Amino acid sequence: MKAVIIDYDGVVVDSTHAYEMRSKRAAALFREQWSREFMDIWKNAFLHLTEGKMTLGEYYSKLAQVCEKQVTGAEDNEYMKGERLRYKEMGMHISEIKRAFPQKVKFAVIANYVGRWVEHLLDQDNLTRQFAAIVVSDKAKSRMPDEESYQAILGKLGMRARDCIFISTHPSHLEGAKAAGMTALYFGELDAAAERFPAITTILDVQKYLRGPGES
Repeated sequence: MKAVIIDYDGVVVDSTHAYEMRSKRAAALFREQWSREFMDIWKNAFLHLTEGKMTLGEYYSKLAQVCEKQVTGAEDNEYMKGERLRYKEMGMHISEIKRAFPQKVKFAVIANYVGRWVEHLLDQDNLTRQFAAIVVSDKAKSRMPDEESYQAILGKLGMRARDCIFISTHPSHLEGAKAAGMTALYFGELDAAAERFPAITTILDVQKYLRGPGES
């Protein structure tokens, strides 16, 4: 194996109840009372944004219109303050693997998200330098598990699917990666929906899949 591709949602950041938590953060930007109805409206705008069908300016204008508020221009910086790394040891663990497999392993990130938000968090936590390639859906105009998403990251890496490991907490994303020809690993405590995939609990666990036959 020559590359490890990490799913941003769930591995880099916590994606538990992601739509609810992100829509609450969006509502707070406009001092709007959160509701399921607001979340549904927000989700539609968010999906368009992360598919590259809407700009950030259009996204915030849409939310402001729904909330009957004015856009101030500070919304995006305020929203990004809420971005938090789930896996704080990630950088250290990636460095450890690179030392164990010198000149052999590349790391990459793929995200169903917004490029500016991904770049902000990775830069903030000094992680950008760890990745040979980063593909974000708003720029690729494709969201996992669409095949185009996986082809985009493979193209950036210059790798064949069979030489790559894909790590995610999302069964549908794992299925897409497996269909593309990658080795798919579930990250975290295995649940029933992902039981057909081997599970790892830290990035360090990927090392046994990187070793060739006879290596220890």
